[in-house]
Amino acid sequence: MTKANLTADEIRLVATLAKMEKQQENAQFDALYLKISETPDNERAQSIKTMSAMFAPVLDHKGGAKFFLLNGDMVILYPYLLKIIMERIVSKILFFVAPSQSEDFAVFYDLRNDLKTFFDYIKKQVSKTLVKLGDKEVYVDADEEPDFSEYYSDTLAVDLYATNDMIPKNLKETEDEKKLKSDKRVLSPTLLADNEYALSNFNFAACIVQNPIMRINSGRTQKVFTELSIDIEKFRQVIFPQVDFNLSPFLFMNLTKKFDQGLLGTISGNGYPVPKKNLALNLNMSSFLSPDFLRFDEVVPNEDKPGILVKFSLVDIFSDISVLPIVRSFAQTCGYSLCFADVPFESLRMLHNFSLRGDYVGIIGREDIITNDDNIKIVNRFLLSSGPSKVIMFKTDSEKVFRIGQQLGIELFAGKYISEHYQ
Repeated sequence: MTKANLTADEIRLVATLAKMEKQQENAQFDALYLKISETPDNERAQSIKTMSAMFAPVLDHKGGAKFFLLNGDMVILYPYLLKIIMERIVSKILFFVAPSQSEDFAVFYDLRNDLKTFFDYIKKQVSKTLVKLGDKEVYVDADEEPDFSEYYSDTLAVDLYATNDMIPKNLKETEDEKKLKSDKRVLSPTLLADNEYALSNFNFAACIVQNPIMRINSGRTQKVFTELSIDIEKFRQVIFPQVDFNLSPFLFMNLTKKFDQGLLGTISGNGYPVPKKNLALNLNMSSFLSPDFLRFDEVVPNEDKPGILVKFSLVDIFSDISVLPIVRSFAQTCGYSLCFADVPFESLRMLHNFSLRGDYVGIIGREDIITNDDNIKIVNRFLLSSGPSKVIMFKTDSEKVFRIGQQLGIELFAGKYISEHYQ
């Protein structure tokens, strides 16, 4: 049997796993295997640098270590109680560092219950031989497993315990840790600042959802717009999994400007498969006047601009109503249609009184509308003055809401029920 020829990092990893095997009853660490070798050659160095920085806070302060294999992959040993944190980091990596990678790009291993399987896998990986096949060099399995016994030495193993904030020998989940998993936190300026890098590099394309806005009248259906928006819940789970956005609405409104940047940046390029016409974009008014929208405007043919609907929420409009005339003027000059959206039935009278009319008005679908005669009168009066073809009922999430909308004379609908039954 030949001696295994390993790099320094591979020697440390083999020695550490051998030491853990001898002390299995005290095992406190699990493993994460990252197939960085699958990333494109021109991106690999930056990917390694970015991933190392993302794992550093856990490894430096909570214990564990990272190892680089000759084949280009990375192995991380980490305290098993921190798996939920490691999973969040991996989610971020898959979204904005390695979004094109397969599902097995990152694989978690339970070393406390099956260390042997992982150890055998590592031995196989570090035993591979680099050979040339045509124009490429690839790693192939060794003819036989080499001898690793020389590296089974505790002196070569890595001390996995952090020097500061050391994890105790008998790891037990504290009540505070349990509370952290269950409690929702408030979005704060500090939290936004701490995640600035993640926000700046987030792969928003993975969170864009498309939903139809349909005209449904007398049994005839027609898709009028395809609404593009960011899946907020999916975004939250990746970047802010412990945060409840509802607890800090003002900061969340500021965060939506990042959503606008991501959405506009994605669809302005050629990589996102959607025609730049008959779109509905849910934006902040400030984003509509931003350089990000101007870049989008440059790639949209002039003849397609009248078919693009830009939505503003009523809250956003009233938060800076002095900008509205500029927004209207810009939309008219460029040819875009405007929609004042998220309007409760009770607020339709206010739109009429303040002459706040866009090309379309988006009202919020609710099941209780027909229980209030005053609301029915308000809707009927508004439909009469605006025309049923200019009112969109958003949040049509049930058949009951849809039937109520039809009963009121509304023709345009969007929501879960419409997406499921009229695509």
